[in-house]
Amino acid sequence: MKETLKSYLIINIGLLLVAMEINFIMIPNNLVTGGVSGLAIVANHLMPQLSVGAIMVLCNIVLFILGFLIIGRDFGAKTIYCSFMLSFLVWLMQEVCPLSAPLMDDTLAQLIIAVFLSSTGMALIFKQNGSTGGTDIIAKMLNKFFGIGLGKGVLLSDISIILFSMAIFGVRLGIYGLLGVLLNGLVIDYILKVMSTNKEVVIITSDCRNIKGYILDTLGRGATVYNATGAYTDDEKEVLRTVLPKNELVKLKRFIKAVDSNAFITVTDINETIGEGYMAL
Repeated sequence: MKETLKSYLIINIGLLLVAMEINFIMIPNNLVTGGVSGLAIVANHLMPQLSVGAIMVLCNIVLFILGFLIIGRDFGAKTIYCSFMLSFLVWLMQEVCPLSAPLMDDTLAQLIIAVFLSSTGMALIFKQNGSTGGTDIIAKMLNKFFGIGLGKGVLLSDISIILFSMAIFGVRLGIYGLLGVLLNGLVIDYILKVMSTNKEVVIITSDCRNIKGYILDTLGRGATVYNATGAYTDDEKEVLRTVLPKNELVKLKRFIKAVDSNAFITVTDINETIGEGYMAL
């Protein structure tokens, strides 16, 4: 229960960042970078009596109905929650603090800020196995009927929405939108890589028992122990190998220094860790 609450708290922080990007930057500047939010911004220009948040809700309802009918129940509770919570947050922000004009004149600077907010928010959501739905659902339909890969399907959907926006807002903003899509993908991948990086630690020590106990009992992590012989001294020593999150590495190094200051340690970055205590297979 505690882990579930923590997961949804992180998701809500991510959704708040994405909603801020949509309300404070994308809508006032008529910037469209694909997705349901981009489609809603275009539709809002044609139907100003409906807010962007309300249009996002309507689009998500239609997409989820089509998804259930065509794809089946291949939607998690988190995806449904994220889709409608994001629409609600955008609607709420438009009601509480609407903007009638951009925050600044420099569109490129605002696009960079938007990419940072959106990418960070989406990375937090993806990290918790969530998704905001939208063009993901369209991509799954394209994959089912035409065999188009999911990544290409999302990109194709987003580019189609951007091309549609060009007819409404002009080529200049459309090009900014394309730039935003490309930057979003790159920055999300980078942030996810940074967030997912763990440390592989190999320790050669004369006090294996205490260090192993600290790893198992205090840090709650697994470890592998094997014997090794020094090439120069022919001394027999035990070698510990473990994988830790970055924040726990500092604690481990501090403990090793206290019990065996002569220990030999190597640390390697691990970009993906699958198994118990980490990402599920």
